[in-house]
Amino acid sequence: VVTSLKQDFCIQSIILVKPEFVDREVELEYLNRRYEEGRPHLIVLYGRRRVGKTELLRRFIVGKPCVYFLATRTSIRDNLADTRGKANRPAPYSGLLS
Repeated sequence: VVTSLKQDFCIQSIILVKPEFVDREVELEYLNRRYEEGRPHLIVLYGRRRVGKTELLRRFIVGKPCVYFLATRTSIRDNLADTRGKANRPAPYSGLLS
């Protein structure tokens, strides 16, 4: 957000930036290799905030049957119920489910 002062009021301009996909090709290739093996894998993706984890997953799941679930800061029970509800939707899944 860019802010500039003019006389007695404030003008704010919002700059929208498209998410960049930088230095994640190795991770994307890893995920694709695991996917092409044709068997289930549990892959935990973790890291600092704002480093591209969500964008990596968004790019990986394009065109693939999937369930994408982002946990909330509620109880484990609520998160599990929400996950079950999304996983029980009729197949095929394609893209993001939120």
